[in-house]
Amino acid sequence: MDPRGIKTICMIPVVECILLIAAGICVADEPVLTTRLCKEFALPNGYPCQEFNVTTSDGYILMIQRIQHGREGPQNGSSRPPVVLGAGVFQQAALWLLNPPEQSLGFILADVGFDVWFLNFRGTAESSKHVSLTIEDKEFWIWSFDELASFDVPAVLQFVYQTTGSQAYYVGHSQGTTIGLAALADPNVRQMVKAAVLLSPIAYLSHTTSQLALAFSEMYLDKEINCSVALDSFTGKKLARSCTLKDILKQVHAQCPNSEINSSRIGFYSTFMPQPTSANNVAHLSQLIRKEGFGKYDMGKEGNMKKYGQDTPPEYDISSIPKKFPILITYGGSDHLSDLVDVQNLIYNLRCSVKTFYIPNYGHADYVLGTSAATKAYPQIIGFLRSI
Repeated sequence: MDPRGIKTICMIPVVECILLIAAGICVADEPVLTTRLCKEFALPNGYPCQEFNVTTSDGYILMIQRIQHGREGPQNGSSRPPVVLGAGVFQQAALWLLNPPEQSLGFILADVGFDVWFLNFRGTAESSKHVSLTIEDKEFWIWSFDELASFDVPAVLQFVYQTTGSQAYYVGHSQGTTIGLAALADPNVRQMVKAAVLLSPIAYLSHTTSQLALAFSEMYLDKEINCSVALDSFTGKKLARSCTLKDILKQVHAQCPNSEINSSRIGFYSTFMPQPTSANNVAHLSQLIRKEGFGKYDMGKEGNMKKYGQDTPPEYDISSIPKKFPILITYGGSDHLSDLVDVQNLIYNLRCSVKTFYIPNYGHADYVLGTSAATKAYPQIIGFLRSI
């Protein structure tokens, strides 16, 4: 197929959903073991698994999972620090367990002594409920990563803190890092986080060479939304029907020819992704590509004045993250989405205690799906978390 045709097909699904604005606190229900993460991954491999519903103050019901300890069971007298894992756009929490236990970061963290929590952001299959809306309602989809950072992350972190009594480590990949950084700009969120790990980080995107990301940017989807174009006829599920996972991995995740991903497992991965997201979320990421900055969602002059009290959206003040706050940034030399120049720009703009880890041949998804990550990258991550 003509690459331009692939771009067009892949854009359609994301124009599908639409979003909402609000605030975040949480309420938990009794855990029920119903999700694929628990039933198909954790339990069959000998790991305990719990599930909870966490309701944000804007009414989104998030499903989160917990693997409290490794296969060898809890170790008496030893504390198990909580780690919250946040996946990227088009992903759900099962991303962290899609490889065998000895290659999956979620399992490995549990085995080496961490209490692992899995965050499913709103809109994904396992977090598709709301107290008063359904996924068929246009209003359900009115949000971008601003709301994920302002409401989903704080709600989950608050629940984890209330449950464990401890600050959590936050580990994000791709847009999970975008959301994490935006959340950490809030001092109230930082009080609940001990340190952060950013895998293939995305904050500044103006140098990306990902063809699909650039195609989304060229659509000016945000302008269409702000002009009230009817988008509610789309659903996130169309992405799975319109594009093969290979297309998504190549263009969204920009995998290089020497990718560390086991290509024979792509059919298996495709049963979990891509996940639905909102049109505003994709539009917001597209704005980051067109602008040199890390700002909130641009709603146009009138919308900005109404929401922010100024003509232009404010920037996330990541320089306000205190010097003593520890962050590990891992990135790859073959990552076309998280470009080296943009990563260096992120490092430059942070004023906190930043450590970096670089693998020259790694592409965007190699830090979460690469078969060599368990030996090349994860020891660095574990060592960093244990050092805090």
